[in-house]
Amino acid sequence: MNEIIVTLQAPDFDFRHFPMDHQSFYFRILADAPTDFIQFEPLTGANGMGPKLGEEEWIVSGTWTEVDEITGLSGLPSSRFSLGFSVERHMLYYWARIFFPLILLIGISWASLFLKE
Repeated sequence: MNEIIVTLQAPDFDFRHFPMDHQSFYFRILADAPTDFIQFEPLTGANGMGPKLGEEEWIVSGTWTEVDEITGLSGLPSSRFSLGFSVERHMLYYWARIFFPLILLIGISWASLFLKE
């Protein structure tokens, strides 16, 4: 029986342009057997993200698949399948959840300074 290891981890986030940044995420599947036994091949038209991704903070702007060979756990070349997708932040999310409430709180606190006893 062959096993497949799936690495699900956060990418190297780059927050220099936060909250108007773009990030890339990957789902990677690495075969534990050498490429002589297991070779991944992407199915044309069958790879991508569904319309119900469920992440309100991000907008998916593109998806792609890659198949390459890397040194596997056995020390031999192994096949690796990667589903990558690029995302950008949804600005309305930040305005509705962070910026507008923050501006409202600051406005109320400043208004209370000018009230008479």
